[in-house]
Amino acid sequence: MKNKIIVALEGLPGGGKTTLAQWLSKELNGAYISEIVSTDKYRPDQDEYYIESELEKVKIAAAIDKKFCFLDRSHISMLAYNYGKKVNGLENIYDLLINSFKAMPEPDLYVYLKITDVSVCNQRKGTDGRNPVWINIKNLEKIREYYDNFFSIKTNKLIIPVDELNIGEAYKLIINYLKINYGE
Repeated sequence: MKNKIIVALEGLPGGGKTTLAQWLSKELNGAYISEIVSTDKYRPDQDEYYIESELEKVKIAAAIDKKFCFLDRSHISMLAYNYGKKVNGLENIYDLLINSFKAMPEPDLYVYLKITDVSVCNQRKGTDGRNPVWINIKNLEKIREYYDNFFSIKTNKLIIPVDELNIGEAYKLIINYLKINYGE
């Protein structure tokens, strides 16, 4: 399909990426691609699992025959999270990711669900210990810093302050933006 629009929802945990991507794909008869799409080549405890997942998401999006394709995160999230780990002296694969993702195609639109107060991430997602990067405020602040810097130079973005809006309001803003800018 030659007029396919790929939209990546990005941001810190608890911003509503998964919910919004699912709602948007349903409303606009689009495709939803989940955060992790992996093959059986690697285990979830291996970094390659997540790299392979991002590469698979690009292949899946390319093969979908719908006008809209909504990604629950793109490779930018992996860069942001590993940047947060790197600057805080934690084990990371940031340099490997920079090289792995150099040729990754960009989505047509990034929707950055911006959370300014990183403490709400743990409140919204819980702190059950599954992902310690969510619990660590220093990491979350550096991840937010990466996102803010990345999106400050992008032109293909929609920034939504989700700590000021509820998910329904964010949804309406995104739907209106897509209808105005992409004729849906």
